[in-house]
Amino acid sequence: MKQYKWLNKRLITGVLVSVILAVTASVGLSTSPMVSASNPPPETEWEQIIGGSRQDIAYSVRQTTDGGYIMAGQTRSYSVGDEWHVYLIKTDASGNMEWEQALTENVHSSAGSIEQTTDSGYIIGAEIWSENTSSLDFYLVKTDASGNIEWEKSFGGSDREDGEAVQQTTDGGYIIVGSTYSYGAGRTDFYLVKTDASGNMEWEKTFGGSVWEEAFDVRQTTDGGYILAGYTGDVYCDVYLVKTDASGNMEWEKTIDGGEDDFAYAVEQTTDGGYIIAGETSSYGADYGDVYLVKTDASGNKEWDKTFGGSDYDMVGSLQQTTDGGYIIAGFTVSYGVNGDGYLVKTDASGNMEWEKTIGGSETDYAYSVRQTTDGGYIIAGQTSSYGASSTDVYLVKLSPLTNTPVGSNVTVSLESADVTFQDVLESGTTTMTISTANPAEPTPSDFYVIGGNFIEITTTAGYSGLITLGIEYDESQVDNEESLVLFHWSGSEWEDITTSVDTVENIVYGEADSLSLFFIGEPVVLPVADAGGPYLVQVDCSVDLDGSASYHPDGTIVSYDWNFGDNTTGSGVLVSHTYTAVGIYEVTLTVTDDRGAQASDTTMVVVYDPDTGSATGGGWFWSAPGNLKQDPESEGKATFGFVVKYKHETAGGNLEFQYHVGDINLKSSDITWLMVSGANAQFQGEGTINGDGLYTFRVLAKDGDKAGGQPDEFTIRIWQGIDTEADPIYQAINAQLGGGNIIIHNN
Repeated sequence: MKQYKWLNKRLITGVLVSVILAVTASVGLSTSPMVSASNPPPETEWEQIIGGSRQDIAYSVRQTTDGGYIMAGQTRSYSVGDEWHVYLIKTDASGNMEWEQALTENVHSSAGSIEQTTDSGYIIGAEIWSENTSSLDFYLVKTDASGNIEWEKSFGGSDREDGEAVQQTTDGGYIIVGSTYSYGAGRTDFYLVKTDASGNMEWEKTFGGSVWEEAFDVRQTTDGGYILAGYTGDVYCDVYLVKTDASGNMEWEKTIDGGEDDFAYAVEQTTDGGYIIAGETSSYGADYGDVYLVKTDASGNKEWDKTFGGSDYDMVGSLQQTTDGGYIIAGFTVSYGVNGDGYLVKTDASGNMEWEKTIGGSETDYAYSVRQTTDGGYIIAGQTSSYGASSTDVYLVKLSPLTNTPVGSNVTVSLESADVTFQDVLESGTTTMTISTANPAEPTPSDFYVIGGNFIEITTTAGYSGLITLGIEYDESQVDNEESLVLFHWSGSEWEDITTSVDTVENIVYGEADSLSLFFIGEPVVLPVADAGGPYLVQVDCSVDLDGSASYHPDGTIVSYDWNFGDNTTGSGVLVSHTYTAVGIYEVTLTVTDDRGAQASDTTMVVVYDPDTGSATGGGWFWSAPGNLKQDPESEGKATFGFVVKYKHETAGGNLEFQYHVGDINLKSSDITWLMVSGANAQFQGEGTINGDGLYTFRVLAKDGDKAGGQPDEFTIRIWQGIDTEADPIYQAINAQLGGGNIIIHNN
């Protein structure tokens, strides 16, 4: 069980710890002073001593959904004879016992791990004496919410199996890990067992080589697989990590070798997808062994490691990543305290110590398990010889949340890269800040860059009133115009500008808000300019070259050019080629992105034609409605037209004449630029003069009603002054039904 982590390889028993202490005293040594940490440790809120007339120990603690706590360990106070039995204790939120249970009458057993299950019961990972093999087996116990056994299972072979850690899996089953002497390739090997929701084995796996491998922790990973931690070795031991898939098949294994003994006792997947491992090292730190914290990437490659402790022996029992991204570690220290005490270390996300604390009295005390509580404090379970009715009792300690926001007026809290000043703090609490590149709120204003891509979340448990003044630092190397910076605050429904000033000497943006939530520092966007070129004319099934090289950035660098070809396909690059397989007029969009994520888009037209599809003729009149003539929107009257368009030698040609006497328009074509015939429609564009003068561009859509299934013939025309077809037309008639005449599409 948990205590064996500190016994197996180094044989550190309770007796030997006493010997270490005795030797320390006999040679005139004293415990080391604790190192200077960046913050004072939190206060002890309360402590409870639980147990009977003999020995009782808790190795695992979890906060329950009702705010109380569940512990698992072992007891001799409530056992038969001299055996240990699995011991469960449920307390309320203040640590007062609600019930206790001793399991496995007349048979030795010990629990090292417990979790509350989704049905509000509990799953216990333990080990139990097997009469069949005269050795230990894995022991998995499921209880209801009152600790009554619902079912129990044991796993193992002809020799010994030590069960260490259990977790309910996402499918409702359970994963349990430990070590086996019965199976595998070596003296002992990692032993991993997966069960269904009723504890029936689904599969079992062993990992290891020809020497000693012992596993002490397992966690299910976000991909459905598992991460296992322990040690491997013979004369000297190394940290040993194994990553498996959801079926227990090894994906990779890693050893971390410091040259002497290094052990991993606890592991968790971190929020960045990597892993954090806590254990013990003799390779680094003091001669006796120090607390060892290792961070790896998602593939198990070491990113950094840290040691904690003093000149004597210091050990780890438990580890958890905390809500601020840092880590909390619980264990045992001979370096500090009196005669060996529980040892707690809190670090930031990079493993730098924030505070450390010992718990216990004048005798030997251990902290085996720690969890952060919902109020931001910590719950610690272990054993004590300093207090209680027997030589060893369960020791349950609650630490208060670390408060940095006291009651008062104009209270300033200095955080990592921000200062927060409360007008009035009515109830003390803790103010914290986290930085993330993920935006959990609505999209930010499109006309501002997010400096560094960072969103700052500031929260507090303190009660306060009045406005809050904030000063948030920025990195000037990521800013072009410091004086233009703006501090934005998420109000719950929108991003609001709360800026009061910018200190360009100290690189701080100040603002005022009535609440704490998300913030970011923004700089006004200088947008790139997209230019898709065109319009383009291409024959169907032939390649067209699209050119975005006229795009530019007035104050930055364009890093990507992304095209949407309008036919449900896309491409990227300054210059791209594309082939259209169907006749039509396609709207193509070019989106350019700069080196700070700002984007701009431009659209152009690609006319895809087939010279073999046919030609079109038409003539007649329609009634020009009010609004068609830009210079005289109220005008209306009869408009006439006539056209002949066709391809000759794969070149569009023909002529158009359009007259609207009320508007003094007599348009005659001089050139047909392109023609597209498809089904019942002909579309063409050309240039011409009005009343014999100027340069005008026109675009026509003519519909043959007979070919459209007996519908009326329709005529659409747009006329632009000059060649800019993105401007407003001087005249347009849309889908005008003919009052006389006809339109005929001639298919080849």
